Amino acid sequence: MISTSFKPVKHTKWNVVTVVSFVLLSGNAYGNDEILGNDDDLIVTGENRSEESDARKSLTRQYKNSLSVQYLKDEELIHRRQSGLGETLAGLPGIHLDSYGGGASRPVIRGQTLPRVAVLSDGATIYDVSSISPDHTVATDPLLLDEIEIIKGPAATIYGGNALNGAINLIDSKVPKSVPDDNITGSGELRYGTGDHEKTGVGRITAGAGNFAFHVEGSSHDASDYRVPSSYGANHLKDSYSNNKSTSVGASWITEKGYIGAAYTLQRNNYGLPGHTHENNICHTHASTKLHCALHNGDVDPFADIDDSDTAFIDLRSERYDIRADYDSILPGIEHARVRFSHTNYNHNEIDGGTLFANYNNKVRDIQIELTHVPVYGFSGMIGYQYTESFFSGLDDNTVQVPAPEGAPRRLRHNFLSDSHAFFISEKKSLGPLDVELGARKEFNHTNIDWPFWREFAYNDSDLNPLSLSFGTTWHFDDSYSLSLDISRTQRAPSVRELYTFGNNLSTNTLEAGLITGRNLINNDWIDDHSKVIETAKSVNLTLRKSKGYTTFEVGGFYQDIHNYVYGRLLDKAEGRDFMYLMYTPADVVFMGVDGEVKHYFDYQTSASLFGDYVYTELKSENDKLPRVSPARLGVRLYHDFVNFNGEVEFYHTFTQNRHASYETKTSGYNMLNMTLSRPFEVGDFQNGEIYLRGTNLTNTLAYAHSAFIKEKSPLRGRNIVLGLRYNF
Repeated sequence: MISTSFKPVKHTKWNVVTVVSFVLLSGNAYGNDEILGNDDDLIVTGENRSEESDARKSLTRQYKNSLSVQYLKDEELIHRRQSGLGETLAGLPGIHLDSYGGGASRPVIRGQTLPRVAVLSDGATIYDVSSISPDHTVATDPLLLDEIEIIKGPAATIYGGNALNGAINLIDSKVPKSVPDDNITGSGELRYGTGDHEKTGVGRITAGAGNFAFHVEGSSHDASDYRVPSSYGANHLKDSYSNNKSTSVGASWITEKGYIGAAYTLQRNNYGLPGHTHENNICHTHASTKLHCALHNGDVDPFADIDDSDTAFIDLRSERYDIRADYDSILPGIEHARVRFSHTNYNHNEIDGGTLFANYNNKVRDIQIELTHVPVYGFSGMIGYQYTESFFSGLDDNTVQVPAPEGAPRRLRHNFLSDSHAFFISEKKSLGPLDVELGARKEFNHTNIDWPFWREFAYNDSDLNPLSLSFGTTWHFDDSYSLSLDISRTQRAPSVRELYTFGNNLSTNTLEAGLITGRNLINNDWIDDHSKVIETAKSVNLTLRKSKGYTTFEVGGFYQDIHNYVYGRLLDKAEGRDFMYLMYTPADVVFMGVDGEVKHYFDYQTSASLFGDYVYTELKSENDKLPRVSPARLGVRLYHDFVNFNGEVEFYHTFTQNRHASYETKTSGYNMLNMTLSRPFEVGDFQNGEIYLRGTNLTNTLAYAHSAFIKEKSPLRGRNIVLGLRYNF
């Protein structure tokens, strides 16, 4: 924060009314650049960051200003970071948590999570298997990020159908975009957490010589089972540990017009799976909608000798190669060109008591090219093309343990070969105080199933071609207030899991059937041909912002009507067992709600924020309610600069979730109290550091996330205090 002149303001009745009126507001306040300006002694928030014109700005900052966008960076990001992306972002307005112990956590934006929220690395999609099951983590390391950009609302015209409800863009430095001024810069950080005996180390170095820059970074995170309140029945959550290591090396050639560079990233994760059990492994179906939980004569349970007390865990290895380029004026009529190429080789094993019971592989090549053209009839914008080729394969306990028929090749793995072509365009025109945005994207997706010939089922290949359109407008009715409207028609092709899954998931205690496999394996007349199902969402987003003054805010209201929304419909629940039979089914649903934040500056040193979010859903085509919908939340943050150190207190109440699916239970509300103390220090002219103390759940409240698949078996962390020391040079 930069100080210039600042006059105290009279706190009139209007100031108080403003704070109270915007309870449910969403804000740029979090993670924005707050600047004290001498123009009318106003405070200006970081909305102007959207007007940056260098080659490193994101597409959202250029073309999707009509949507609600949050930025988490600098000290706020450093203090909030956890090993999982979901835990890092949880608590921000409109963002909840799909937690699975300490190793896997996925963010939930406005009531929806993966695969309807795209996760990107500097604009390029991250490929893992986190959308396959909630126990699969997002293959990224928040400890090595510079900034997180959260887009709330449909961003499919730029980022594809998986951004039907939002996108999270992870900004890093593994491919250098500039040469350090002093030829070398870097940072180091050490952390220790009391709740899980966390021991974390982070190191980053960027060096430059002439037009070249080199970057090396790495992190190591080691945490045991985390503490939970004793009212849970135990002091620690079994199998909630996580051990993660990440390393990246990168280099770039940099000129005045831009850069081209490459990076290699290796991530190794080993984390536990709480709440697993083997008692339901014998449950199966007989081509029907009913469960049969007993062995037949001659059948063998491969997990009969494995005790539930054994540790179950995931051993993950992800290799990623990136080539990135941003360059100006490469062709006549083209102001800027951006290229993002990635090759991912992802693999993880799920191991229980020393026995392999699942394996997943995902090999993906992806290239995205974006060309920003010179203004044409007042329109500035970009055209783009994306090609993705993937080889996904998976093994579960049934295919691992059951041998192939005599004489058949031991090709037990079922393979899914997919390719996708996408063409997209985004245009923007300013009409005085009015900005207009137009976007369109057409995708061509094909999936081929390489299934062992001796299997008795014949599954359909899949050809799905979504079309997404968007219209946005922003009215700047003075220099501080703006009103944005975004209307979109977004389509998403179902994932491989939603189409083809069939079998027991021991992590979630479910037997699941996909859209296509369900038709092939279940003999019921009510099951239609779902091979051509495409989700279609009609969305309206309205955002009101105030970016200057002692009080700033952003309120976001949204309405989304989705046809063919794919969800796990309950077919049967095993009697006397915690085990469900779910079939992925298209339905018509509605999501609506509001979220936001208001921030008031009392003076240069003190500010307060009021934030909240609310989501309402309706399952129109079924006599039930949608599962795992985030409850309402309301909270406050207080910040004060004590000159020698800074302090922040965060308190929010998560309300009871009474609107739940028939196979769920009510989730009680809870209070959450967090606090951060930090002290910056200088070592030399160009060296500085910070020591900080971050406490979460200080009241040690037993809390459950309703959006989590196994909420009863995976409560949120109990009291945890993290001590951190970082150093920059």
